[in-house]
Amino acid sequence: MTPNQVWHTWTFQPVVVAGLATAAFLYWRGVRALWSHGPRGRGVRPWQLASFGTGLTAVFAALVSPLDALAEQVLWGHMVQHLLLITVGAPLLVLGAPVVPMTLALPASWRPRAPRWEAVRWVGTSLRPLTHPVTTWLLAGAALWIWHLPSPYQAALRNPSLHALEHATFLGTALLFWWTAFHPSGRRRLALGADVLYVFTGAFQGAVLGAVLTFATVHLYPFYTGRVAAFGLTPLQDQQLAGVVMWIPSGVVYLLAAGVLFVRWFRAMDRQARRSGSRTRGTALAPPLLLVCLAVAVAFAVSACASTLGRTPPPQVPGGRPNRGAQAIKRYGCGSCHVIPGIEGAAGKVGPPLNDFSERGYIAGELPNNGDNLVRWIMDPRQVEPGTDMPDLGVDEAQARDIAAYLFTLR
Repeated sequence: MTPNQVWHTWTFQPVVVAGLATAAFLYWRGVRALWSHGPRGRGVRPWQLASFGTGLTAVFAALVSPLDALAEQVLWGHMVQHLLLITVGAPLLVLGAPVVPMTLALPASWRPRAPRWEAVRWVGTSLRPLTHPVTTWLLAGAALWIWHLPSPYQAALRNPSLHALEHATFLGTALLFWWTAFHPSGRRRLALGADVLYVFTGAFQGAVLGAVLTFATVHLYPFYTGRVAAFGLTPLQDQQLAGVVMWIPSGVVYLLAAGVLFVRWFRAMDRQARRSGSRTRGTALAPPLLLVCLAVAVAFAVSACASTLGRTPPPQVPGGRPNRGAQAIKRYGCGSCHVIPGIEGAAGKVGPPLNDFSERGYIAGELPNNGDNLVRWIMDPRQVEPGTDMPDLGVDEAQARDIAAYLFTLR
């Protein structure tokens, strides 16, 4: 599928569209019932209505818009899709406080039963462990890691039913995670302060996974190998970009949420101190603790940016295109002599492996490793080193520039 085709492809899965439409209808019907019997903002504030609507829009964008088609062509697109479900859609839906309006939207004969479901012994026994903070934290982390293991990840891409289960797992565990953090129903499972730690540590799940994808030296998901070239990327570049998407934007969302919870905690302690007429020890410790959290957050963000952006840029090859270079490498059979990351079947043992090629100082131990010298070497290797075993493949200058551009993506 070409990039142009991707941006015109919408995925109108009946179950997804019907589910989103039903949620929107029930929520709005409940809000109207609340506001028609009282002032605007009764039960659900306008900002909560906007939050819920934006959350549904984020889920729609992830699962219905062309982003869903893009996710099957490039890994970074799939990471954006997961990011929308886990760190945008889920928290916004939770902040919309949907329980009361959706309960009111149910048929009148159902409403008296709804609040009593948890009173049923087996229902209450099942829900309590499932909604425990430790459980929700572990479930969210387990879903993230298990589905991003190469085998389950690629199986989901090949099986539509498994793919739907993957997305349902991400959204469901994220809803549990953020519900535990924000407790919009008023029933607190986490003490003030503990919710800050809960969200703050949750940030490291995506950060570690993002770092793994960013710094991996091998392509972990062969499913994308033959697809990313149309988007001007090599498989390893695509994977590194996906890692940055999972690492930095996700971490920013979690850290902002932790900061908001911290401010709420501090204000609650301040109110308590004023009521008691004295400043408590906890309130006195809050500003230093805030500074520590901010320092850790800043260090986290700076290290992420420095690790991904502070590396030495690869040499440039004017006029060279890596995607065409990958095709030329296959056409000339370079993989029969070299191991070349991102090139299917390139596992030759005759010549040296070309991993991390852009970071090497010299070409064939003779020439400084830059664009012009590499183009010379590819076009006429024996002019550079007369006794070399590197064959003259008859590569013209345009193709040599494309091949050189691809090799300089190998880091």
